[in-house]
Amino acid sequence: MRIEEGIQAALVAAGIASYYEFMPQGVVYPALTFQRVSTVRGDLLSELDTFTTVRFQFDAYADNLTAVKGLADQVRALFDGFAGNLSGVTVQNVKMENETDLSILEGDKETRRTSLDFFFILHE
Repeated sequence: MRIEEGIQAALVAAGIASYYEFMPQGVVYPALTFQRVSTVRGDLLSELDTFTTVRFQFDAYADNLTAVKGLADQVRALFDGFAGNLSGVTVQNVKMENETDLSILEGDKETRRTSLDFFFILHE
């Protein structure tokens, strides 16, 4: 199983409406998208390293600031510092790297967005 499936399963189990890469039109907020940004596979002098570092970006969307920050807090609590098994994938550690406010305020329409970047260190 891929780490993306494990992340999706954890989000669903936490009651978070989430979508990998693309959110379909008409989704009721709050909702979340996530995607793999980069993958770094290392090596040791004597052999290939069995650890892989994968950067994921999670984008929380909501209609107001309180809801988007609440969703971002849920994701942070779920993954930051996590070590264990995600649907058969052994995760050594997860570290939140960055949080960015990307909200768009246009006239009377308000779409709040908070972006969270995480590094997942895992056996792939």
